[in-house]
Amino acid sequence: MAKAMSITSPLQGTIWQLKVTTGDEVRQGQELIIVESMKMEHAILAPESGVVSLIRVEEAAPVAKGEKLLEIVPQEVGAAEIVHAGGASTSTERAELAEVDDEGPGGLAPGSATQSTDGQRDRSAPDPDTPTTVSEEMTAADSHARADRSERVDGIRRDLGGSDKVAALHADGQRTIRDHIDGLLDSGSFTEIGTFARSMREDDRATTPGDGKIGGHGTVDGRPIAIFGDDITVKRGSSSIVGGRKEHRIYERALAMGIPLVHFGQTGGGRIPDLVGSEGISELGELFL
Repeated sequence: MAKAMSITSPLQGTIWQLKVTTGDEVRQGQELIIVESMKMEHAILAPESGVVSLIRVEEAAPVAKGEKLLEIVPQEVGAAEIVHAGGASTSTERAELAEVDDEGPGGLAPGSATQSTDGQRDRSAPDPDTPTTVSEEMTAADSHARADRSERVDGIRRDLGGSDKVAALHADGQRTIRDHIDGLLDSGSFTEIGTFARSMREDDRATTPGDGKIGGHGTVDGRPIAIFGDDITVKRGSSSIVGGRKEHRIYERALAMGIPLVHFGQTGGGRIPDLVGSEGISELGELFL
C-alpha cells in the first residue's frame, strides 16, 4: 500500500483552523489547515489526493516551522466540488473509492471484486485473498491515535501545571481554573479549545500546558456561554502570545455566536519575555480593544 506522507508547517505560527478530520478524503489543492502568523492567515494545501490518516495538532496550538501537522495516504478519491482561494470551483462525478494497490488481471483492483467467466465483473463474489485495505489499516491506526490522544488529554487536564501544584491549591482550600469552570457549567457540557497549546518559547514548552489559559464553550442551565480563565499553576497564569491567542479566539467566537463571555481572572500579569516586542504587546491589546 502507499506510504503515508507527512505535511509540515512552512512557518512558525498558531493553528487557527483545522478543516479536515481523520479519515477524510482530500483532493489535491484542498485546504487542510489554516495557520496564523504575524496577523496573517496561511492555508496549508493538500499536495496530493488521498485520505487523512493522522492529525498531530489541534486548533489554537503553536507550531514551529517544519513541524509535522498531519499525514495523508495518497490514493485516488472521488471527485467533488472544490472551491479554491480565487473562487474557482470544479465538479465531476463522484467515483467509488479505489484501493491503493494496482489493478490486477482483468482490470480489477485486488479485493474489490472477482471476475466471472464471461469477462464481466462479479462484485457479489468475495475474494478470499483480499488484502488489508487502507481503510482497515487507517481504522487501526486511528484507534491507537485516539487512545494516545485521550490519555494525553486526561493527563493535561488532571495535572495542569503540575500535580504537586494542584494538590497544594486544594490543600489550601483553593480551586484550580478547571474547578471554577466545572463548578459553573452544566456537567459534561464543556468543550475546550487549545488543550495542547504550549508557549512559543522552546525553553518553556515542556512546562506550560495550556500556556496559562484555559477556555472554551459550555452551557449554564442549558444556555450556551463562552468561558476562559487564568491557570495559576502555569507561571501564575501570566499572559503570553499563545495564551492570548486562545483568549482572542474564544472572544471572537462568543461575538459571532452572540453568547455571554465569562472570564475567571487570576493572572499574574504579562509574561516576560513573551510580551516584549510589537507582536506580544499587540496580541493582548487586540483582545480588549
